[in-house]
Amino acid sequence: MDPEEIARIKFFHRPSANRQGSRVVFGCSCGAEIHPCETLTAALAEERVAGGDDAANGEGPADKEDHGAQP
Repeated sequence: MDPEEIARIKFFHRPSANRQGSRVVFGCSCGAEIHPCETLTAALAEERVAGGDDAANGEGPADKEDHGAQP
């Protein structure tokens, strides 16, 4: 999954609330009955595997290696 597709999925799959009669039903904006839906869960997992979430991997700015950059 490319980064543009992951960004698109994250943008369009948001929590939503709909009324069904007097009942309020929470789910995903794609129509799934739960949020996060399977599509969003897969995209977030792919993003983590690809290294798109450095904070979740325990890496911060100090953990990045400096490969000879000049100040």
